[in-house]
Amino acid sequence: EHRGRAVLSQSQIAAVWGPACRKVARPTLALHGAGKVTVDPRIVDAVRALNACLVRWNYHTRYADTGAYVCRQKVGGNGYSNHSYGTALDLNWQTNPYGRTLRTDMPAGMREAIKAIRTNNGRQVWAWGGDWRGNKDAMHWEIVCTPGDLATGIRGGTAAASPPPAPAPAPNPQPVVEDDMYARDTKTGAIYAITHTHYQHLSGPQWADRQKEGAKAVDMAPELVFHFCKSRIRA
Repeated sequence: EHRGRAVLSQSQIAAVWGPACRKVARPTLALHGAGKVTVDPRIVDAVRALNACLVRWNYHTRYADTGAYVCRQKVGGNGYSNHSYGTALDLNWQTNPYGRTLRTDMPAGMREAIKAIRTNNGRQVWAWGGDWRGNKDAMHWEIVCTPGDLATGIRGGTAAASPPPAPAPAPNPQPVVEDDMYARDTKTGAIYAITHTHYQHLSGPQWADRQKEGAKAVDMAPELVFHFCKSRIRA
């Protein structure tokens, strides 16, 4: 029923990859750099093809701000996020944030290489949130074909494309604490410390102590702070 579409719509993705948050063993895959992602077992080859592009372009993911599966609603509601199906990845969200203006450190050639990945029956595998018409989700990559399409295999030669003339340096815009991240509510100024198991609101003195150790906070709109904290807790 989806043969006429180049990529699946959001409602079709929900229909073929749902239900959300289903009980299934999900593998965790290491990406180029230090990032790790837990995903639906049916997209393992697709993730490996995407990672081949990261390797060829020497784009390093970070452990502290890279992730995939989490059981949650979309930002603003209106159904479950594709992360709830285990079919979406967020890569280096500190340098590829969600917002009205596109900001990304992913090389354009690498992005095009990932979007060029095809299944053996010719379907596009990945779409990028930075291409969205409204708010840009530059960290976000999602599967836009069916499980049946992926079952045909990844077409050889579509996973890496041409590398850049010289390896890109690993992005390192600011110190990243391995186990803790920090979100700042831009309305109230409240600071939240986030680990992979919990989050907490920090008092002024607590945050001052963290700053002395080099901690930096990611500014977040009030409506995104709670979602951001919850989405970083490993399910």
